Amino acid sequence: MPGCKHCTVRSRSAFQNLNDNDCEKISKMHHQKVYSAGEKLSFQENKEDGFYCVQQGHGQVGYADDYKSGVVRICGPGDLIGYETSSGKIQALALDQMKVCFFPRNSFLNLQKNNSDIANGVIQSLVRIIGVKNERIIGLENHSIKNRIAATLVSLMKKFGTPSEYGTLIDLKIDRKTLAKLAGTVVESLARILTEFENEKIIVREGRKIHVADKEKLLKYLAM
Repeated sequence: MPGCKHCTVRSRSAFQNLNDNDCEKISKMHHQKVYSAGEKLSFQENKEDGFYCVQQGHGQVGYADDYKSGVVRICGPGDLIGYETSSGKIQALALDQMKVCFFPRNSFLNLQKNNSDIANGVIQSLVRIIGVKNERIIGLENHSIKNRIAATLVSLMKKFGTPSEYGTLIDLKIDRKTLAKLAGTVVESLARILTEFENEKIIVREGRKIHVADKEKLLKYLAM
């Protein structure tokens, strides 16, 4: 895996505007890890708390307490995981093989205090995270199940969509249980709505893969 200066996803990360000197400082600070599909990410190294920047792969992120746990967002290349909290309640699971860079929290924060470019990049990354969370909260409170599933598909399509023969492939390995949690529903309801979307020729399914065939029809459900 390359250092920050030559990282292929730096243009999508909090470090996109850093100069070569700052990239070198950050590269010396982090170390790189690989997680297999289904493996939980650890946010401590040698008893030191930290966070990750995703270089490759996808993971689901949630929070846990004594009573419940859930999926808050799906992360991909360039995303930060764990920066926004040091409470120990964050949990993350690799959806496929993930290559990530681990940053010790205290060392990074000390560097960030004296570097406005690093601070501004992180702020913009956190703003995007907050935006995703706010969209989910509003959707869960005000929308029907069908609206919420449509909104979830649109969100995933915008972040992970790639052109396909059917329209846009949501290029993400995600199971029904996780997708249902993101939409705030149960697997049975998700399956029923996805079948309805397929019958309406809004989506095309190939196993676990979902292609959005008619984006305009899907977007109409967001306005209902």
